[in-house]
Amino acid sequence: MKNKKSLILSSVMVLLPMVAGIILWDQLPERMPSHWGIDGQVDGWSGKFFGVFGLPLMMLGFHWICALAMKLDKQNQTGSNRKVMDMILWLFPAMSVMMSGFVYASALGEEIRMTTLMTVPMGLLFVIIGNYLPKCRLNSTLGIKLKWTFNNEENWNKTHRFGGITWVICGLGVILCGLLDWQ
Repeated sequence: MKNKKSLILSSVMVLLPMVAGIILWDQLPERMPSHWGIDGQVDGWSGKFFGVFGLPLMMLGFHWICALAMKLDKQNQTGSNRKVMDMILWLFPAMSVMMSGFVYASALGEEIRMTTLMTVPMGLLFVIIGNYLPKCRLNSTLGIKLKWTFNNEENWNKTHRFGGITWVICGLGVILCGLLDWQ
């Protein structure tokens, strides 16, 4: 990876919620919410240790797997997907902080409207990915990987331009649903 500083800094940010968990340790219950159903109600619980350390460590694992996959892809060696790699590096810290924040707030008794709090960021994620899809150059790690997209660069570019528009429109629809709090 050309920019190891970004990977190190983003990895530290992924683990930042553990510091908050340690600070809140005495206030957190032994059993913490760790999953919400489609109806927005808690339907999964975990121990305090997993809630504070396990979730950020899992996010860190996914973070490193994605970074490693990008590094090992021979078609990415030119650095042409640098913007896409930066997006991936900074999405994981944002998700880790957001998810741990929801877990801690809910564990501390705050009323969480999970359907809204997850739907809006998920829609925003779709919009961000949609904006980056057209910037994604031909590779075997990221993008819309269909047989005809690999045939030539023009097919790849047109597919990703159309896919990007589609993701943005769908993301805006998801955000609208979240703001209207349809259940």
